[in-house]
Amino acid sequence: MNTIWLANLLNQVASDRIDLLGSEDARVHTDKHKLESMLWHLLNQALKDSPAHSRVELAVRASARDGVQGLLVTVTHEVGAVDIAGQPGVEAIRGPAQPVQSGSGLDMWLAKELALQLGLALEIHVDPQRRGSHLWLPGA
Repeated sequence: MNTIWLANLLNQVASDRIDLLGSEDARVHTDKHKLESMLWHLLNQALKDSPAHSRVELAVRASARDGVQGLLVTVTHEVGAVDIAGQPGVEAIRGPAQPVQSGSGLDMWLAKELALQLGLALEIHVDPQRRGSHLWLPGA
């Protein structure tokens, strides 16, 4: 386990379609390579599931759960054709029914598996226009 400055990690996953929002001094204590891989899979799935020229938002903000300070990492994007929340092994909190089309959802499944290995809960939220994944990380 390492103390990771999230700003450095987020800069590594940045692209021209990803907007990074959040605290420059945010840090967590976890496995750097698993967290980096998990973020990459979340972002890759969001990029694949969203319309071609739309933006994906990766936000980090301070958040507390059960009296423990931490960070809430959120990836949100416009809804595209693939219904990732309907894929096997992905829990979802759903809004109105979404169209289901072909798509493997492999990146989301891998992100969920990495979250489980780190002892974290990954939540998927779906509504008619936006989709988001939320991950709470205990602070360092």
